Amino acid sequence: YGFIELDVQWLVAMLFKQGKVSFTLNSQNISLVDTAGDELVRYLTKREYLEKLLIEMREHPTDKQMKSVREVMKDLFTMPSVNEEDDALIKSFKTRANNMLSKINELLTEYRLENRYPGKRVLENGKKMLAEAVEISAPMEFFRFVDSHKDDLLDFAEDSAPVFAFFAGEQKAIVVRAWKYIDIFNHSKTYVVDAEMIALVAQIHAVVAKDAPYSEIHKLPALLDQYASLHVTLIEKEVVPVQADMDADLAQVLEILHSKGLEIPFEQKIRTGYAELKEKLEHSNEVAAVKNMRYESDALKQRYIAEMEQYEKNHAATAQSGAPDEKAKPIVPTKP
Repeated sequence: YGFIELDVQWLVAMLFKQGKVSFTLNSQNISLVDTAGDELVRYLTKREYLEKLLIEMREHPTDKQMKSVREVMKDLFTMPSVNEEDDALIKSFKTRANNMLSKINELLTEYRLENRYPGKRVLENGKKMLAEAVEISAPMEFFRFVDSHKDDLLDFAEDSAPVFAFFAGEQKAIVVRAWKYIDIFNHSKTYVVDAEMIALVAQIHAVVAKDAPYSEIHKLPALLDQYASLHVTLIEKEVVPVQADMDADLAQVLEILHSKGLEIPFEQKIRTGYAELKEKLEHSNEVAAVKNMRYESDALKQRYIAEMEQYEKNHAATAQSGAPDEKAKPIVPTKP
């Protein structure tokens, strides 16, 4: 037709602008949305791109595929209406998907501190799908992917909403408290025979152990307060005999101390040791730990008694080696 090279370049550019052909450079899809006009001109006119730029007839997504993408964006990204065409729709989807991926990655770090938080599997599955969609560069492949995963993506939109709300609101703190109480109970459950406490822990665990406990977390504060009240009463009851044993151990050690006359090197140390043990007892929140204080007190008593005995032995040996025998004294000659 007598077209010169510039005419051909213009026609190809117009076909690309009209969406009738697609460009691929180094296996990467070239989009009007992501590529500046100057770059497109360079791809079409510079010889360095002559063999690298692949031009193909463009396949367009079906109405069903376009509708699937719009529905997913509306539910997953809470967008009221989406009217963009092919390339703009893809860009809009990927921008919001990347934002959501950043949010998911941030939340997944929470499970390193407490892996019993709910929703981890939901976030991981959603992350996998969104990451795959974002990595797709070919437009038709993108539309096919979203269309074929539409139901899964819509399920993720529904399932992830309460997970995001869990970490953003007060539910997380309530669940943290619940697991703390459960752990405290489990550490001492051998010693706990109170039927009401056992029943309360079972109710609390039944909620927090669910895959999706969000609608029932509101029940926990009242249950946790009930448990805390019973637990405090139990601890106070358990502390009394242990404190009596500690006082008896201290009295026994001090009696031995006074009988040996070792107040100066030992009394302050002994009183400080038992004061620290008493403070530890007062701040303990586990029945098992309180009961074990009885053994710590006895161990401390035995240690102090052994230290005093060793002290006496060391001083006796020092005194003996430092007092030479009178018969063994050397005769020192005197001047006449």
